[in-house]
Amino acid sequence: MNQKILLVISEKHERESIKQALSPSGYTVVESESSGSALAAIANHPDISMIILDWNIEDQDGGSAFTLLYDNFSSIPIFVIGDNHSNQAVISIISLGAIDYLSKPVNKEHLCFMVDNILNHEIIALRNKSTRKQVLFQATSQIELIKISKQYVEFKLNFSIPQETITVFTCNDLSEILEISYKTRFSCKVVACTKKLDEENNVPYYVVKANFMNLSPLIASKIDKALEKGIFSKTAGNDSQRFML
Repeated sequence: MNQKILLVISEKHERESIKQALSPSGYTVVESESSGSALAAIANHPDISMIILDWNIEDQDGGSAFTLLYDNFSSIPIFVIGDNHSNQAVISIISLGAIDYLSKPVNKEHLCFMVDNILNHEIIALRNKSTRKQVLFQATSQIELIKISKQYVEFKLNFSIPQETITVFTCNDLSEILEISYKTRFSCKVVACTKKLDEENNVPYYVVKANFMNLSPLIASKIDKALEKGIFSKTAGNDSQRFML
């Protein structure tokens, strides 16, 4: 199925760059330089599958352009790109309803991977308010890694995630161990979410097991090397295993 993506980006060279990156994957790219012209573009192309919006297109924070598009076309996922790199800013943008966020300068390969994941695996349902906390999970690196392999990962969270949820996470600890960028995101599908109780503090938490999806050969090889070296058997300060094989 040929899917259409609307680029709402004021700079022509940026639109052309992203268009060239997406076209080889078979997407039809429709271009727009403002939110106003984007409305007209959607009217002419009612089968738009996704909007890629530059957060800084019309004002300093991009809120007005996003709100206009989201309020009128809430069924179309809006993927935001922008200059703000802080976790808090990303969480704020996603909490408004954005499906995901990528900082500039845009890594074209990463963008294509994220777009493919969103459209082909249908995680649009995560935009519903009832599951908004799962969307926020995509923007945070504050998770506690428990187990890792090339097939799956287990981690500790303070909220539940339903089985079959497809999401993306970052983890500073894992990035440090694998010696990769802290911005690296890992795509996964949740297969189990078990509620536990921190007896010491009497606080509930959740252990999530998720299968990796489309793990790159580079990351897979780095996980292999880390497993061979026994890096994941490090112990935390409380003498319990933080990373387990």
